[in-house]
Amino acid sequence: MRILDAEPSPRSTSSSQLTYQVTFWQRDAEPGVVPPPDGPFASFVWQLAETDVKEVIAWADSKAERWQTYQIHVAVVDRNAGTSLLCLFGDDPVEGYGPGI
Repeated sequence: MRILDAEPSPRSTSSSQLTYQVTFWQRDAEPGVVPPPDGPFASFVWQLAETDVKEVIAWADSKAERWQTYQIHVAVVDRNAGTSLLCLFGDDPVEGYGPGI
């Protein structure tokens, strides 16, 4: 980790004005069948608003089943590029696997 001094940003947004997306991932297989390590996976997506990142993490921790992993994204709005998601935590288990994924 590299830590640098920074000036406060004059244009900051309150975390309670942000929208977060939590994606829960779990293996998607028939009962009794062990899926391969790279999938298939099912995802369940939730959007959370009027909250802050600490509350989002606590909510995701409390809702995740022991066999699920999760990712937390924050929606970033750019006047020119539109809305995109910035990953704050977690990994996408299907990233890079198979066509169209």
